[in-house]
Amino acid sequence: MAFLWRWLKGRRREPPFAIIGHLHDLPTIIDVWPEESDNHTLIEGQFNIRRITKAAAEFIGETCKTSATGMESEIQKFMEVTHQDYLTKTASTISAPVGASLVVLVMGRVSKYNQTPLPQWHVDPTVYIPENEGEACNFYATTLHGYPTMVLAEHGFTRKFRLRGFAPIPSHSDSDSVPNAKFLQPIETGDIIRFTSGQPDSPLHASGFRYDDQVFLRICYGSEAQIRQHCDNWNRKYRG
Repeated sequence: MAFLWRWLKGRRREPPFAIIGHLHDLPTIIDVWPEESDNHTLIEGQFNIRRITKAAAEFIGETCKTSATGMESEIQKFMEVTHQDYLTKTASTISAPVGASLVVLVMGRVSKYNQTPLPQWHVDPTVYIPENEGEACNFYATTLHGYPTMVLAEHGFTRKFRLRGFAPIPSHSDSDSVPNAKFLQPIETGDIIRFTSGQPDSPLHASGFRYDDQVFLRICYGSEAQIRQHCDNWNRKYRG
């Protein structure tokens, strides 16, 4: 019976997208300074909430002008929610890393409003190979300021969109490249989201900085070997 239970847990798959929490007390960001969007690696190594929170807060402080304190406490909430979700949803399998063996890759992006005519819809590639059948690599993310990440809901239209090779989605007006709301997941600024990468049903998504300035955080949990593989796949050197 114990063997059957472990097998069932290995076979069970989490939904490819979920909203798992919300940051309710985000301080106002008055302005952001970068002219070009770029992802910055903030932490690459052993999981430590205080270290991650400090690094992310310092990054935002160096690239944004805020009207109040409190960003650090909201970042800490983001870390606590995602860590707990990882432990309960992903680390239920025997081989999942926890405690001192848990390694993270935390990335931040501060983007200036960019009038690109169409959003760049994409699915994130698999960043590492899961160690158990039925698992998928999960990213966690939140938009701290600006237009949130747009995620397409699973729909007949979405499936046709995948088959067409990610051609631009028709908009609901000639002047607006945001797709009709019925095709979008109802995401708000401050929502904490979990989504898979590299799977047939991994969500199609696009950045929101084409409609507003954006401050964005993303984290991936795994073993050191998995995070090293992540770095290799992205042609980056692991610095943990």
